[in-house]
Amino acid sequence: MKKTLFCTLSLCMCLILTAQNENKEHLTELAKAYKNYMFLNDGPKDLYKQLRSGTDENLRQATEFIIQTISTKNKLLSSTYLSRPDNRVLKQVYIIRELNLNLRKENTTDSHTLIDSLQTAQVPVYEMLDNYYDMLFTSVGNKNKPFNLSKTNLALNSYGLKDDTEKGILVLQAMHLCGTLIWGYMNVVQPPNTQKADIALLQDHLRKETKKATEMKRKYEGMLEQFNKDKDEWLQRTLKKAERKVEEAIAHAKADETFKRHTALQEIKYKLPEIVKAKPITQPGAPETAEEFGKKFPPGSKIFVPSLNQDGIVQSTPNSKGEVLILSGSVRLQIPWTVLKAPGKPSNPTSQLIRQSSNITVALADDDRTLDLRGRTVEDALQELELALDKAAQAHEDRIKVIHGHGTEALKRAVRTYLSRSIYVKKWKAGSPDGGGDGITWVEIGEA
Repeated sequence: MKKTLFCTLSLCMCLILTAQNENKEHLTELAKAYKNYMFLNDGPKDLYKQLRSGTDENLRQATEFIIQTISTKNKLLSSTYLSRPDNRVLKQVYIIRELNLNLRKENTTDSHTLIDSLQTAQVPVYEMLDNYYDMLFTSVGNKNKPFNLSKTNLALNSYGLKDDTEKGILVLQAMHLCGTLIWGYMNVVQPPNTQKADIALLQDHLRKETKKATEMKRKYEGMLEQFNKDKDEWLQRTLKKAERKVEEAIAHAKADETFKRHTALQEIKYKLPEIVKAKPITQPGAPETAEEFGKKFPPGSKIFVPSLNQDGIVQSTPNSKGEVLILSGSVRLQIPWTVLKAPGKPSNPTSQLIRQSSNITVALADDDRTLDLRGRTVEDALQELELALDKAAQAHEDRIKVIHGHGTEALKRAVRTYLSRSIYVKKWKAGSPDGGGDGITWVEIGEA
């Protein structure tokens, strides 16, 4: 007995599962038909017969509704379909619509899986009812061309609608159809109450829109006036700001002008050796040949030796190589006659005048012109150095002593860079450790 009961229950479960799968397949076929023919004319002649055949009684009402939505000869505006279906049919139609949307996606969900999830989902009744009338009136617009509502009387109290919300859903969907399609069809047959539109409502709406437009006009006119005022003020501020920037740029340019004139010379100085020879020049009265030198400075004559920075005694006439034997202190050396100079000159009688007019001094003890540039700017120092070199050359002096000190070394570099390029300078060298060191530069005047 128990075995027979178990077999019976198993058979019933199999039949139920088979019926459920068949219903899922039928819902999928209805969704495909709705997707393929909701916008087109009628489908194939055997399509409707195929959809109706073998339909479970549970799906019959939903099947007939879908057939009506894809047929040009439909009865959607009859009370049969305008009347509210029960919630079971509403849910079935809702599932068919969702399956249709799923089929249109690029990545679709399995239909049976989607149906299972939708069947268990708690969808609000108003949403399902709105979906039903949306599909109904959309199909009327798609299939009934030109659609004619003149013979349709929306008897809301006769459609089994449960409350005013449900009645409102039906009316709004009908109005949505008219609002979206009536202007698309010039030959629409309008219902009798179309001519009785609420003109007063339209006039009131027009008055409100006119008032709103006037207020907006005043608002934007005020904004435009304020914008023009702000624009003028902004332009004035911008102009003044631009003028200040130009003035600052001019001031910076003037301040940098002096520095830029010496920048290139200072960079060259870093690459030069400590002693830089200038282009040799010939002093007036200097011997031009070895014979002239021998006659002007015979053995025993006093001569200035630049390499030693002191005087020496000529010991011989120039030999075949042009070298002269010189005795300076306890040192004897052979030196080319061309580098030797006349011995130191007596003191310059104009030294007092020069002292009064410039920073150039003459050291009376050693007859060397001295230029003290300490505390000067680079520009002022170079101007005074140029003046001193000019006067020394005119006075036929052999050398001058430039005191620039150490400091940041900017003045020293600028002075030595200038000396490297001057036509008055034969060569220059730093002072000896016991004679001022690197804070002094000895400048040899003349042309070699």
